[in-house]
Amino acid sequence: MKKLLFLACAITSVAVPAGTVVAESDITSHDVTITVNEVALIGVSENSVSFTIGGVGGAAGDPFYIDPNDGTDNHIGYDNSSYLNYTSIVDGSGKHRNITVHIDDADNIPAGYNLYVKAAADAPTGESSGSGDLGTAVTDQILLGDNAKGLGNAVNFIAGIGSGYTGQGADNGVNLIYELEMVDPDSVASLHADSSAKTTVVTYTLTASQ
Repeated sequence: MKKLLFLACAITSVAVPAGTVVAESDITSHDVTITVNEVALIGVSENSVSFTIGGVGGAAGDPFYIDPNDGTDNHIGYDNSSYLNYTSIVDGSGKHRNITVHIDDADNIPAGYNLYVKAAADAPTGESSGSGDLGTAVTDQILLGDNAKGLGNAVNFIAGIGSGYTGQGADNGVNLIYELEMVDPDSVASLHADSSAKTTVVTYTLTASQ
């Protein structure tokens, strides 16, 4: 019996040779938390748009030339230099945002003239522009004199905006087209040259999710 026990011990000691290191390992982990906030940001690429009634152009006997214009009708001003940029993240309940437009004071539009705004097209998406759900823009003329601030007539300019971004600056977002048109020739007698131009403030509002 003693011989058998000694043999068993000898075999066990050979299984782990002297100098062998037993490998050890360990593991740890931690959390990475990502929070998505609602975002509503809006801006215009150009700070101002200017029209001049009686600008240089036209011919003797023609209606007052408005500068700038697109060459179609001298008495209709046309400016497409501005772009509306916006960034939006909505919540996950299917809500969307709109962009509304209104002006501060219709009295600053000369008598006999109408000021309009419209979108050239919806905000584009693609490799060099924006991405996401950018909504549908109004491409028909909006008469700005009818929705002055305080009248409760701010109107939707872009509807159905979800989560997305237009890109920043000129050539990104919604191209704004402003038109100033003489609509009442009988009112032209009330026009007088004035060295101090009148300014109408056009305000775009990116609404809360709704």
